[in-house]
Amino acid sequence: MKFLQQLNIDTVTKTFIAAMASAALMSLPALGSAQTTVPPSSGADQSSRMDGQQAGGQAQTVEDVEKLLDNIERYDGQKVTVSGEVEERIDKKAFILESGGLFNDEIVVVMPKGNLNVQEDDEVTVTGTVRAVKFVDVEREYDWVLDEEIRTEIEDVDAFLIADHVDVTERDD
Repeated sequence: MKFLQQLNIDTVTKTFIAAMASAALMSLPALGSAQTTVPPSSGADQSSRMDGQQAGGQAQTVEDVEKLLDNIERYDGQKVTVSGEVEERIDKKAFILESGGLFNDEIVVVMPKGNLNVQEDDEVTVTGTVRAVKFVDVEREYDWVLDEEIRTEIEDVDAFLIADHVDVTERDD
């Protein structure tokens, strides 16, 4: 008890933050485990699949991007599976996933290994870890370099889905 009285509350807070940051980093998928698959019926070259396996742990299925964003604190650091439409391909590492519907909720999906095989308007199912962090943190962690125009568009984003696996369920040919 005497020890707790002498302990500075700022130290406790800092320790808690450090522990939470460490736990969040440990939940990140391994950089070598990302993969994209395309259904055989899409006519895509199957050699474009990435090797690897989905990171361990059971993913929670989330109804859509809107439900994910409405509960971002609940899902932060958690592995989820969510489906939606590719609104825009940002580059070889990332795209914007939307749930469609009235409010057009969107989340930026980042595949650390790159080589995404998705196109605008594809229907996809993504499994990955939700990160409620600023763009600069994701940019630094994954060595993600964007041109200034795109960077300006997404620099205020504060939630990302770091993908382990992306399945194209319907290709918009």
